[in-house]
This record gives sequence, structure tokens and C-alpha cells, in this order.
Amino acid sequence: KSQKKMQKQQSAHSHVKKESGVGKGVITGAMTIAEMLTGGLFMENLKMQKQLLAKPYPEVARVMLRGGLSGFWAGFWPWGAVLGITKGIVLGSSKAIYQNKLLDMGYFSAKNVDLIAGGLAGGT
Repeated sequence: KSQKKMQKQQSAHSHVKKESGVGKGVITGAMTIAEMLTGGLFMENLKMQKQLLAKPYPEVARVMLRGGLSGFWAGFWPWGAVLGITKGIVLGSSKAIYQNKLLDMGYFSAKNVDLIAGGLAGGT
């Protein structure tokens, strides 16, 4: 009876696997930096400048982009990079750690393990 229960639990988790916290942290940290460099940081800065200046988005964006790439990447080095790397490492590592613990518990379906681990990591 307990063997059938174990097989059922294993099949429920078939597409959710244990992950390395270090590996997941490195990958997530790198992807966060990539997101920042490809427009994420610009959009964040645009939102803050819009709130500060109380002008329309197109006008604020034109002012920011007058500096070319340096305007697009304003604030990235060094503190934006530090923020991005640490945010990515903490999020990725904690998601892997929570996922591994939840899989060990065996109480949740694969869908719920992924969802709960992601929510816990986001709150970390």
C-alpha cells in the first residue's frame, strides 16, 4: 500500500525536479542582468522620471534618450548591477531551496510545488 502511494507521489512530481540552489541562483542572477540591459532598467527609470517630472512619457523618454546608450543604461553601473545580481541570486536560490523542501515533503502536486515555491521565493 505504501509503495503505491510513493509511486503516485513520484508521478505527480514527474516534471518538477530538485534543483541546485547555486546553479539556479547564478542563472537567475545572469538573466536579471540581461533583463536590465535590454530595457528593464530603462523602463524602471522612465517610470520614476515620469513621477518626478509629471510630464508625458514620450517627453520624458526623449530627454532620457538624448544621451544615447548612456541614457538608456543610466544607473546600471555599479549599483544597478549590484541590485540586479543580488535580486536574481536570492530569488533563484530561494526558489530552488523551497522547491526541494516541498518535493521532500511530498504533500503537494507538481503544479502546486512550483507555485508555492515561487511565491515563497518572491516573498523572501
